[in-house]
Amino acid sequence: MILVIVLAVGQSQSIDISDAAFLAPSPVGGEVALVSRDGVLYRWSPENALVRVADSVLAWGVSWSPDGSAIAFVRNGRISIARNDKLTWSSQRFARPGYPAWLGGDLVYTGDGSLFIGEQSFNGFSLVATVSPNPSTREIAYTDIEGKYLLIFNPSSGETDTVFSDPEGLALFAPQWSPDGKLLVICRAGPGFWIWSPQKREPRLISPGEAPSWSPDGRRLVYQVSQDDGHNILSSELYILDIASGRSEKLPGKPDRLMPRFGADAVFYLTIEGGAGFLRID
Repeated sequence: MILVIVLAVGQSQSIDISDAAFLAPSPVGGEVALVSRDGVLYRWSPENALVRVADSVLAWGVSWSPDGSAIAFVRNGRISIARNDKLTWSSQRFARPGYPAWLGGDLVYTGDGSLFIGEQSFNGFSLVATVSPNPSTREIAYTDIEGKYLLIFNPSSGETDTVFSDPEGLALFAPQWSPDGKLLVICRAGPGFWIWSPQKREPRLISPGEAPSWSPDGRRLVYQVSQDDGHNILSSELYILDIASGRSEKLPGKPDRLMPRFGADAVFYLTIEGGAGFLRID
């Protein structure tokens, strides 16, 4: 039996910003958080223009709460939260803050050697930039300082499991649990990315491919396949991988799209020139 991916894709639409460095779609609705190259955080939706939320924001470290009511981000060495475009909470100042994520209503982040899950704190997390909480088991996926290993921390037992390392010795980074917590995707410093199952404990390499992002239902991944000259990206196409069949399909549009991110009903992306846009996906 041949499995075929059938996607209904709308026309590409642009977002009115010309210097975007990072974007993060809300898990509900059609809103997206955008960080400009000079560190200004905006909120945007197809029905509304850009709304300025905060400045001095570190790109990459932006995360929506599961209900879409709050945005967490890194600003001036602190982890901060904005609701209704106003700052409502900030952590202590860290010399080395990590990027925030959410576990239900609890904010998860690292700073100066500690991991914080809501009001709880744990030691032994020096220089960890990215953490991914499993929405089902509450286990925290992360990589070590040098990216040699993928690790999973169980906050209930306090134990850490070393899961795997890249066979080619490439650095691992930016783990992301699927929305149902059944699979984990891990980026690598080279062509391709890994998909790991806690049940099978055998990673599967998807190559070529970079910057993967889960669909809200966990059934698909969107990612980019880029060409570069060793310094600059020359072209970049977007693909969607169907997890069940293992088949990929290229999305239509110009070969200038980067950092794709699944939203509720669209794939958002940056462009090589610093713009941003989205494609409706059914």
